[in-house]
Order: sequence, then structure tokens, then C-alpha cells
Amino acid sequence: FGLVRIETSLVLSEETRAKVAEVLGGKDPLLVTTVHGFTGAGSSTLTSPAFHLEEGGRKLGWKGFEGTFSYGRNMTSLECDLSAPAMNLTGQDGVTLQMGEISFDCDLERAFDDLYLGSGALKLASLHRSAAGNEKPMKLEQLTYAIDFGKNGDYFDMYFKVGIANMELEELAMSDLRYEFAINHLHGP
Repeated sequence: FGLVRIETSLVLSEETRAKVAEVLGGKDPLLVTTVHGFTGAGSSTLTSPAFHLEEGGRKLGWKGFEGTFSYGRNMTSLECDLSAPAMNLTGQDGVTLQMGEISFDCDLERAFDDLYLGSGALKLASLHRSAAGNEKPMKLEQLTYAIDFGKNGDYFDMYFKVGIANMELEELAMSDLRYEFAINHLHGP
């Protein structure tokens, strides 16, 4: 319920629409529904359906996508929560690539006129590739990129963190990889 409701979908050529319909069974590949409220705040919901595709010995399984962006009046705040549960890809050579859930979330407030402060994180649960021929399998688990911008009067602090819980690549095997970077006491205005 709101002042305006907008539904947005992709405009595709007839040929492309027919190919997409074969895979998605008539569902929209991407649908965005935006509700703009009476107070000036609103939200947008993005969805993409799950599908399975097989062609020429190759397989692609996509478990869909769903996300929500909420914004405050005059875009003074932004909250987001997006996730795609998984994707599986198998090549003609039998090599598989499996991606676990990928997600993005944020909670931001506008400060100093044009700068957004708050937190956000991009997370990938896992990425596995099976071995092919003489190659070894590849594995990444719990890849995280996070930011946190905090305000203290006319100043703000920035904190960045990148981490991987486990990584196996060729002969290399590592765990608890982290890179953290902070900048403190920057003058916001």
C-alpha cells in the first residue's frame, strides 16, 4: 500500500522472449516492484526465478534471486537485503562449478549531505570447481567483503574487511585469510 506502485520488467525482442519462455516457462527473467509511500519513503523488490537448462552436454541450474531495497524520505537512508541461493554449472567435459549462496546487505544513513555511512557486506558461502584431467579441484568457502563507516561529530571512520575461511587452489591450501584496513578521523564536511 502506498502512493505509487511500479512494476518493471525487461523488454525483449520476440525471438529472445521465445527462448526465455522455453527456459522460464513464461515467467519474467527479472521483475522489479517498487512501492513509493505517502511519507516519501519506499521499497523495491527484485526477483528472478529459478531454472534448469541442459544443452549439448552442458547443464546450468540457477536457484533464483530475491532482493529488497528500502529507502527513507529524500533518500536519507538505505537498507538492502539481496540473496541468490545457489548456482550449479556442468561443462561438456564433466567439470562442475558450484556456487553456494551469495548475499549482499546494507544499512546506510546519509551524512554530510552526499556521503552514506553505515555497514554493508557481500558474502559468498562457497565456490567449488571439480577437477578436470590433471587439474586439482578448487575450493573457496565463506568469502566476505564488509565495510563499516561510523560517524563521530564532524568526523567519520572507515573500516574494510575481506576474509576467506578456507581456500584450496592447486597445491595451495590456506584457512582464516583476513585483510583488514581502517582509516580513522576523516573530516566529513
